[in-house]
Formats: sequence, structure tokens, C-alpha cells
Amino acid sequence: MKAKGLLAFVLVTPSQAVAQVCSTYRPNWTGLDGVVTPLGELGYFLFSPVGIGVIALTLLCVVRPSHLARFVTLILMAFAAFAQLEGIMGGPSIPALAYSEGCQGAPWVTLPVLAALAGVVLWRKPAPRVTSTDS
Repeated sequence: MKAKGLLAFVLVTPSQAVAQVCSTYRPNWTGLDGVVTPLGELGYFLFSPVGIGVIALTLLCVVRPSHLARFVTLILMAFAAFAQLEGIMGGPSIPALAYSEGCQGAPWVTLPVLAALAGVVLWRKPAPRVTSTDS
């Protein structure tokens, strides 16, 4: 009877052997690396294609501010924040399973960094358009 209970527990709990999420979500991570910390998650985010895009667009907004660049940057930041939050919300999504397996960390450091970058984008306002008036 104990063996059946242990087998049911092993089959129900998500693990790398059962769920196979971490092997596709983060192939370089192994269970021997340990649980990803919030700082580790920030590193994963900043060096991902989305994180590099957020940084590049933020720099573009600082150097050459325009309304279109601000709009695109803030939309990308919103999608990145929602993707980070999806991991801790639970449910059957891939980030939630990766969070439960340990290969995705909590977004408690990544979200304030995104908020700070959004503040920089909103702080640097584009120059007003100059229209010529023919008198």
C-alpha cells in the first residue's frame, strides 16, 4: 500500500523526469544547478532576445525619443512583465510548470527593473513637432 502511495506522489508532482518542461524551456539548466534565484532570473531575462530588445529600445528612446519608439518599447515591456508574472500565477502554462520545477525564478527583481526602464522611457519626452506657418 505504501508503494502505491509513493508511486502516486511521484507521478503527480512535477519533476524534470515527468513534466519535461525544463529540458525544452531552459535546455542549459539541470537539476544539479539548483533552483533559479530572482537574480538569476533577471540574468536570464536580460540576456534573452526580449530583454536585449527592451534594453535596445530603451536606449533608442533616450538617444532619439519619438512617440512611436516609446509606444513600441512600453508595449514590449508590458508583454515581458506579463510573461514574468505568468510563471508565478500557477495554472497549466509552461512558465508556471518551469517555476514549479525550479528552472524559472521568481520575478521579484525583474519586475522592478522593468518598471525602472519604463520610467526612463516615460521621463524622456520627445521634442514637440515644429510646424511652419506661412504668413
